[in-house]
Formats: sequence, structure tokens, C-alpha cells
Amino acid sequence: MKKYCFLMSVLIVFPHSVWNHEIIRPTDPTVIKLGAQLYTSVHKNDVSQLKQALRSVINRYKRSPEKFAQTMKVGDDDGWNVLFHAVEIGDVERINLILDALQEVLGNNLPLLMSVMNAEDVHGRSPLYIAAERRANQVVQILLARVEGWLKNNKRLFYEFINSKERHIGWSPLLVAAHDSASIVVNELIRAAEKVLGKNSPYFEEFINARGSFGRSPVVQSIDPRDRWLLVEHGARDDTESGDPQTQDLLRLGKILLDYASVEGNETQISNFFESVRKKYPQNYKAFLFVLTSRDEGAWTPLMNAAANGNSNYIREILMRAAEFFKDDTVLKGSPGSKNLKQDDREWVNLILNNADVHGRTPLHLVISRRYVKALKELLAVQKEIFGDSVKDFSRFVNQRTELNGFTALLMAAYTSSDDQLSFDIISALVERAREVFGKDSIDLQRFLNAKDLDGQTPLSYIVSPRIRAYLRKYGAK
Repeated sequence: MKKYCFLMSVLIVFPHSVWNHEIIRPTDPTVIKLGAQLYTSVHKNDVSQLKQALRSVINRYKRSPEKFAQTMKVGDDDGWNVLFHAVEIGDVERINLILDALQEVLGNNLPLLMSVMNAEDVHGRSPLYIAAERRANQVVQILLARVEGWLKNNKRLFYEFINSKERHIGWSPLLVAAHDSASIVVNELIRAAEKVLGKNSPYFEEFINARGSFGRSPVVQSIDPRDRWLLVEHGARDDTESGDPQTQDLLRLGKILLDYASVEGNETQISNFFESVRKKYPQNYKAFLFVLTSRDEGAWTPLMNAAANGNSNYIREILMRAAEFFKDDTVLKGSPGSKNLKQDDREWVNLILNNADVHGRTPLHLVISRRYVKALKELLAVQKEIFGDSVKDFSRFVNQRTELNGFTALLMAAYTSSDDQLSFDIISALVERAREVFGKDSIDLQRFLNAKDLDGQTPLSYIVSPRIRAYLRKYGAK
């Protein structure tokens, strides 16, 4: 008999007034201009452009550390400054250049230095949080190593860095890593915290048992037994869940949805199910999210089950219902689309779309590995309808990596390919959509095409079909 476990990881929902985190923006036009040049230069193919932009800021504000810090914190509409952008694309060389510049100018002013490292985007997320959320193991290691060196004698500032919390559900980097089964990230965070804070310190106690807004600690949040064991070994407490009647009913509904998504079904069936949940729990985001983030014994959510079984109708229905529910108005008027879905609400849908199992596989990895081309095209189409051509959202969608071998979506498609039409259809669907979003000659497209797995192999390394090899090379694959 199957056992089902359910993560109440995104269950507390706040009014939009609480979600909206005000970013304090500078007023000096020179600071704004130089800051914008910094974060746009990260995405240029030539790294020398970032070097030049950083040197310009250093030369101008080396004797004015406050102005320098302000410039380094200038962000785009989402509050993402130059470090956020470098962390997002996972470029180690660019990250180190930025950290070197920070150390050169602010090395003697640790509070000001850490104000840049702890800068928050509109959701209250720090660069370290983004790296943990993206399972970017090497980026997390680099950030921790630098800050360890800077703050080896300052426990308070290090605690503020490693335990920074986003503002939707109060997750710390450790909580999000435990939720996503990012075992290497969990291990690195614990190692660094123990080294700097001391295992028996109150700071470490707060870090290892940090709770989100819904009251769950990292050990309860974790779905990988290895992570749970590691956390408990280092002093994390294993709290138990409430068995109240509403929770029991939501457990039952979650099991139903998991079963529906596991077999071939029809759109009417799952649509009727969501309507019944809506009527039973009107305007209850907590209940809806509980059901959508249910997990079976393999840590698969309903969307993962639908993807693994190629259920295109269920893929669309689950994601569109999620987009509908997280809009202000309760009735979906046409396609959600990026123009109707607020940035805060998009994060909830992103969480459902990019949730990973204990092996780091997302729904996108699953449809590709099972070679369900129809389901893949449906997933790509729905992602476009909800998020439009947002580079950030699409990059997160296609560049998330598996835990075992570091496969992105394209690496997974290449690894499972053969010399047939189906393989070409899968790879071309990914590449054409990537060219549409990233731009035909962008560095983001080149990183997508030439991403390396943990063995240092690129997608082209795994391709056996001459036709597909020629197709990828045409757009810059190496």
C-alpha cells in the first residue's frame, strides 16, 4: 500500500500588501546609471565589459564606500543587482570579479560590505537564497567561502547572511535547500554555519531550526532521508504535524489528485476536482496549495506525476488552475498571461512548476527523459502563457539541474536522444523556444546550448544523430 507524504511548504498566504517588499532605491542619477551598467554587463558575451564597468565604479567611488555600496546595490524592476544576475546565470568568473571588487573597496567596512551581500529583491530574497533555490552548488560554495573569510570573527553578521529569509513564507536558504532536496547545498550551509557560528552557539541553534512563516523547521521540511539524517545529526529538531480534521481532509484530497495525475485521464475529471476543492475551501490559498504540493512516497507532486505519465491535459489544467488561483480575481478571464499575473503570484506558480524530486528532477526533466514530445510541447506552451517571454522565469525553468549528474533540460534531452525524428522534435522544441526568449545571439542562449554537466560534457557531446549535431552547431553549440 502506498504511503503519501505531504509538504506544507507553501501554505501560509499573506495579503499582497505584506508580500510587496519595498526596495529603497538611490536618487543619485550617476549611481543609478553606473549600477544599471553593471547588471546589464553581466549578460554580455565578453567578460571584459563587466571588468570595465566594475573598474569604472571602483575608480569613481573608491574614496566614497557608501556611494560604491549604493551603486553595487542598484537593481532592476525585480530588485536584482549585479550580484543577483551573476548568481542567476551561475557564472563563476563573473561572481568572483564582483566579490573581488567588493573586497577591494569595502573590505575594511564589514557592515557596508554585507549590506551588499544581503541585498534583497522585491521578494526579500538574497543572492545566497537564490543560489540555494537554484541548487547552484558551486555558487553556494563560492559565496560561503568568501563570506567565511570576511566574517570569521563576526558571528552576528555571518548569521544574518546565512539565515536571511525571503518574505513570502519566511524561508531561509537552509529551508529552501531542504525542501528541494539540494543535498550538497544543505551540507555546505551546515558546514559553514558550524565553522563560523560554532555548533553549540545560540546562532547555530537558530540557524539549524529556522522556521518559515508556517512554523516548519528544516528537518520537517526535508524530503530526502539523507538530508533529514544530516540535519538531526547536527541538532535539528523533528517537530510533528497537527492532525486536525482539516489537515486530514486535505491529505485525502492530495492523495486523490496524485492518483488522478498518475493515470491517463481527461480534462473534465481534473477540472471537476479543482472546482470541488474551490467550493469546499473558497478563497483558501492554504488549502489549494496543500493539495497542489502533495507528494507521494517518491516525493513526486501531482504535476510531476502528470509529466512522468505524459498527461498533457493534466499538465495544462494543474498549471492554469494555479495561475488562476494566485491572481487577485478569482475567475480566470482568458489565458492568465504574464500581464495578468503579478510578480509576487508568479513565484508561487514557479514553485509548483519547478519543484524537484529527491534526484533534482523537475516536471520538465521528467517529460524529456520519458520522451513525451506532446507533453513537452504542452509544458513549454503553458509556461509561455503564464510567464510570457520573461528571461528570468524561462532560465529558471530550463536550466535547473538534476542532483546526480547536473543535467539541464537540454542535457537531459541530448543524453536520452537517438538518431530519430522524436529526438529531433524534443531538442528542436527546447532550442526554438530558448531562441525566442533569450534572443538569437545572446550569452544566455549560448549558456543554454553549452551547459556542462558534472562530468564536463555539453549537450553536443551526447548527440549521435548527424542531423541534430548540425542543427545545434548552427546556433553555436560546441
